[in-house]
Amino acid sequence: MSIPVNPTNASDSGWQLGISRNLDVLGPFPIHAREQHFLSPSFPIDLRSPIDLRTRWPSSYADGGEVSWKQIKMLDNGNILVSYPDIRWSQLRATEGWAAVQHHSVVRVSLTVYPPSTDESSALLSQEPQLSVKLLQGSFFSLLPTESHPSRTMHIPQWYSGDVYATGALPSLLRLPVAPARDQPTSYDLYISGDYEIRLFGDPRSSGTETPTLNISLEVQLASSSEHVVHETTLDVLCDFVDGYAFGDAIGIGIRSTAGWWTVSGARLIRPIPGFSLNFLGDGISLFPGQARTVPLRISQERPIEDTDVLEIEIELENASLGKATRHTSLKVIHKQLCGKIGLITASYFFALSVPTAFVVKRSLEQTSSMDQPHAPLLALHGAGVDALSQPFWPDALPALERSWIVMPTGRTSWGFDWRGQSAEDAWSTVSALRKILASRSEWFGWRLPEDEKVVLIGHSNGGQGTWYFMSRWPDRVLAAVPAAAYIKAQAYVPLTQSRSSHFIDPMLRAVLEAAYTADDNDLFLSNAAHTPTLAIHGGEDDNVPVWHTREAVSVVKTWNRNADVTYMEDAGQGHWYPDIFRRARVQEFLKLHTASDRPDKALPRSFTLTAMYPSDGSSLFGWRIQAVRVIGRLARLTVESIDERVVVVTSNVRAFTVGQIRLPGCPQFQVDGQSVPFPGTMFFEYSHGLWKQTANNVSSRKHYRLSGILNSAGPLTIVVPDNATSAQLSSASRIAHGLQMFYKLDSEIVFESDHSMRTGNIIAIGTRSSAFVRRALGRYNGVFEFGDSIDGPRLQFRGESMNPEDGAIFLQAHPHTTSAAMLFIIADDDSALDRVTRLFPLRTGIATPDWLVIQPLVDSVGAAGVKSAGMFDEYWGYNEAMAWGH
Repeated sequence: MSIPVNPTNASDSGWQLGISRNLDVLGPFPIHAREQHFLSPSFPIDLRSPIDLRTRWPSSYADGGEVSWKQIKMLDNGNILVSYPDIRWSQLRATEGWAAVQHHSVVRVSLTVYPPSTDESSALLSQEPQLSVKLLQGSFFSLLPTESHPSRTMHIPQWYSGDVYATGALPSLLRLPVAPARDQPTSYDLYISGDYEIRLFGDPRSSGTETPTLNISLEVQLASSSEHVVHETTLDVLCDFVDGYAFGDAIGIGIRSTAGWWTVSGARLIRPIPGFSLNFLGDGISLFPGQARTVPLRISQERPIEDTDVLEIEIELENASLGKATRHTSLKVIHKQLCGKIGLITASYFFALSVPTAFVVKRSLEQTSSMDQPHAPLLALHGAGVDALSQPFWPDALPALERSWIVMPTGRTSWGFDWRGQSAEDAWSTVSALRKILASRSEWFGWRLPEDEKVVLIGHSNGGQGTWYFMSRWPDRVLAAVPAAAYIKAQAYVPLTQSRSSHFIDPMLRAVLEAAYTADDNDLFLSNAAHTPTLAIHGGEDDNVPVWHTREAVSVVKTWNRNADVTYMEDAGQGHWYPDIFRRARVQEFLKLHTASDRPDKALPRSFTLTAMYPSDGSSLFGWRIQAVRVIGRLARLTVESIDERVVVVTSNVRAFTVGQIRLPGCPQFQVDGQSVPFPGTMFFEYSHGLWKQTANNVSSRKHYRLSGILNSAGPLTIVVPDNATSAQLSSASRIAHGLQMFYKLDSEIVFESDHSMRTGNIIAIGTRSSAFVRRALGRYNGVFEFGDSIDGPRLQFRGESMNPEDGAIFLQAHPHTTSAAMLFIIADDDSALDRVTRLFPLRTGIATPDWLVIQPLVDSVGAAGVKSAGMFDEYWGYNEAMAWGH
């Protein structure tokens, strides 16, 4: 048992905190990446039952097949190193490879809160302290009373997301699960889910050892109580000023409520600047207790401000009980010259209408004359963990091109969503933003971008994988590509073979769940990239992403097109990263050729194949586009071939498509799936009643698929909770909002159902069977989920069958008022069920979350095998039997 040490951290309210350096650890247990989102993070321990440190637990990694608790010490700097040198890791790897290195551990830390001394004011005792917890590279954590506390068995663990990617995100603010005693120390147990992942920690052999070491960092402090709302500088956004003008239109000020509901009512410049003003966006920005948001300010500028070094801004806030308050901040203005020395420029724009977002650009060496066409930009996708805004090695590694801008998006954060979803949207949006910035001033005309916004792609590691992703999803927008050190897909990077759920799951359920990965599997979509000029690079001794990934990607491309313009360059003896990877003459010549205004066009081939899964997640290939599929959740393919005087189209799972370029001149014969049709007078075809027919209009498809589709929002997400929300429901909303900010810097607003009004963005509804908003919203649909009567009142039903009280449901639905948005429902009557479905909110890639999931308590011990039902909806949000499992 950990013994509390003397208090080491004191708050301004007089309370003090002690953290034991003696930690209890249980492990290792086999697990695949992201599986802890289904399993209980405390697996195999049930934290609602007494814990016996003498109990041994089954683990196939240990000699004898069992493991037990052991003690380790936390380092002085808060680092926790967990390793198991007695495990024969090399033997496990001999048959299971990297998958065997990934494992799960449970860590227990003892905390003690000490009351203010007796000679301090009694007012201090009335201020119950909060904890500020920063967990780096740990998956989840939960705070509970110690086992000796009489209320321990009544407490349901609430699992908070750790900063697993070590992005430097804001810490979580926690209320203590039970109020600390005012006359003696009170102890608590902090449980941590420690999960070793190859992508996070790498191959231990790279450090000269067979033993993987989990390296997590824990910082726990008592939160300040002197200020109820604080300025969070890490969330500030400011662009550079070029020739005295803002290089963008967005400024953001980070604000966080540490206690109470606050509303940002306005913002202003403290010292006015002639010809320069800031406009506060919105009627008010609400801050839930503990929530951080970035206040959006739009720049209006009529003249340069070359003599201004600081923007002094006052934020105005209101609280129903405390009244009005202000917070002052000063932002340093960085001045640069467009015609000056070559360097980096930080630009800004509004993501999702109102989220201030920064990105970095490197300008071209030469201007384009007024008569010449501008050169295409280079869109550079960074690797996982790389901060494009502050880490110079990434822009320094990219070659300077004579007439092409290099655009370096953040992807929302240093890890982002693996360049999918909102990370991809951010990347494309930066290109549009730069084009608009350069077009905003006549003096910058010579630096302009082409109107078509086509790009040459370059990326390393996760960015190299993102490059394959972009060129196979938006082939008509990508002129050429240089993917370097790329993995082909996550399941190939580290296989799922050590999954715990695989020993219990119905194979059909596994198929439905893993179909949620399909849209991310680059290899399945490489038919789309088979006609894009590509220079693929990989170090021959890469110990982070094995070199076979790029070799295999090139092989797949050449299977689709034997004559593909794909060059593979393997650098013998080089590892994962080497500074000159993009600076050699061969790479620069390739980039110069394909960014030039007189670059060769992609030749329309005699035959090609377009692959899609979700029609909204991509664009066209030679103008052809799959508009809708017959069975959502399955791949769709469209092959176009010019044969003699005919254009022959063969489809698979395609319901509607758009006709693009045709190789043959005139009016050739047109054949679709063996059916002869007139040469297209219109460009749209739809399959109906066994026949292909031309249509006059584009066939629309729903815009959001899988649970992660909720993240692709046209505006800030709205999280709706019941008016009489329980502490568990408020905690769920708060944790989701914090996760959105931590993982993606996505903005969200938490509102009560009676205060809700339909906004532009997507909606997340948290509730129970008695929640008025949830029942009203679901009542708009005649869908798979609805409320029905039961003996004990209304209960959520799945296809007419009532859910059990201990079950939880999380599912996507259409927005009730606009097709451009969606709703996500989180419904649970039981606090444990609510916590389980909250963990399934898609804050990371690689979580098997299709359109809906109903889960039961069994998931805590067998993972995804405890899912009761799961699947994809059809095009109209109805039951899709072909892609559904369960009852």
